[in-house]
Amino acid sequence: MGLLLVNMIKKIGVCVLAVHFAGLFSQSVSAEMSYKPILPQFGGGNYQALSIMQFEKGLADSIQSKKEALQREITRDAERLANIKTPAEKLVSSLTNVLQVRLAQGFADQILFGSTAGDFDIGNVNIAYTRIDGMLSLTIAEEGLEPTLIELPVS
Repeated sequence: MGLLLVNMIKKIGVCVLAVHFAGLFSQSVSAEMSYKPILPQFGGGNYQALSIMQFEKGLADSIQSKKEALQREITRDAERLANIKTPAEKLVSSLTNVLQVRLAQGFADQILFGSTAGDFDIGNVNIAYTRIDGMLSLTIAEEGLEPTLIELPVS
C-alpha cells in the first residue's frame, strides 16, 4: 500500500505540474495572439506615435519652407542685379525722358496755340485736332485699334 500511495502521489504531482504548465503555456499563447494596435492609423491610441509623426511632418515642412525662401531670395537678388543700370544708361534714360517732355510740350503748344486744325504722326499713331468755339477735339488713332476722341474746353 505504501508503494501504491507513493505512485499515486507521483501521478497527482505530475498531473498538477502538467495542469500548471498547461495554464502557463495557454497564457503565453493567448498573449502572443492578442492584437494591440499601436499606430493611430490602425485604430490605436498611441499618442507618442502621433506626436512623433506630427514632429516629423513639422520638421519636413520647415525644411521645405526654408528651401522655398532661399529660392525666392536668390530670384529676388538676380532680378535686382538685372535691373541695375550703369551711370551711362541712367544718363541716356534721363535725356530720353527730358526730350520726350519737350517734344510733348511742342506738340501741346502747336495744338493749343497754332492753327485751329491739324494732324501729325508719331510712329504708327496719328493725332488730329480741331479748335472751334472754345472746344478742343483730339482724335488719337493707332493702326488696328478703334480711334479715341477727347474733347476739352480751352480758352
